[in-house]
Order: sequence, then structure tokens, then C-alpha cells
Amino acid sequence: MVPARTLVMRRFSLALIAVLILGSACSVQPPPLPRSPSQSAVPFRVHPPDITDESFPSPLPLASAEKILRETTVFDMGFPGYRPGRQVQAFNVVLDQRDSRDRFHRLSREGRAPGRLYGLCGLLLLARGEGDGFEHSLSLVSGDVAVREADYIFETSIVRAVVLVYADDVANKLRARRDAAYSLFAAPR
Repeated sequence: MVPARTLVMRRFSLALIAVLILGSACSVQPPPLPRSPSQSAVPFRVHPPDITDESFPSPLPLASAEKILRETTVFDMGFPGYRPGRQVQAFNVVLDQRDSRDRFHRLSREGRAPGRLYGLCGLLLLARGEGDGFEHSLSLVSGDVAVREADYIFETSIVRAVVLVYADDVANKLRARRDAAYSLFAAPR
């Protein structure tokens, strides 16, 4: 016959081993699920390389403004209270032209995704019906776009960026930041 004290110690030892085995099994993490390309871990970038990193004359010439909007890799939404990007200045330079509607139509066809979003904003200000019609075709484009909101740059799908244009009234924000952008990029006196 086994003494009671030994039985208690055996049961305690078995319980302890079971807890350790179960505890270590619970702490093992399952392998991560595969990520889609749009969810890939990308190192944080304060500012992706962009045409706006180049220097431009002041005042910004129309040809340079159109080039910036056509080739930019970042859609700067002109968030109030923060430094406007060169794209905001370029948008307003184009918007100040007598033939700006035609220029925004061309941009909406020929630009990269951010440029096409600026084309949408310009058309929403100048010819709302045409902008609303272009919005549908732009929302069908697949891919992601880098968006700058205030001091934060994030990537989102183009269709979500189109929704942001409408939900945040980006076209009017870009226009409201005109003077701030012009004075920020003015040549020093």
C-alpha cells in the first residue's frame, strides 16, 4: 500500500506537468495567415519618394504644376492646420487657369492614381456633373494610392480614396488652402 502523502505528491506532480504542457501549448501561436499584396508589411515612410522632392521655380509655372499633378505618387488632401504639400499649390495653379476644366479632364485620363484624384477634385469644383460621372470610372480602377492627411501618409485602395474625396469635401479643402500653399512656396524676398 502506497502512503497517502505519496499519492498526493504524484497527483500534484501529474497536475503540474499537465498545466505546464497545456500552458506551453496555449502559448504557441499559429502561423500567420498569408497577406494580400495590399496588406504586406511595409516599413513606415514619412514621405515616399515623389516628384515634389525636386525644386521648382517660384511662382510655379503651369507646365510644372501639371507635371507635378500628373506624376505625383502622393494624394495630399490639403488638411487644414497643416503644411500644404506642393501638390496643393499645383492643383490651385491649374485651377486658376481659364481652361482649367479641359486641363483637369486631361489629368483625369493621363495622370497616375493621385493625379486622377486631383482631376476628380478639379472637375467637382468646375463641372460637378462631369466629376460625378468620372468618379464612377475612377472607383473601378484597382490598386492602392498613398494619401496624405494632415501629417500622416497611409496607403488605401483607390475606391476608398474616392470616398474620402467626397466624405471629406477634399476639393473645397484644396481650394481653401490656395493662399497658404502659394505663400509657403513663394520665393524668399
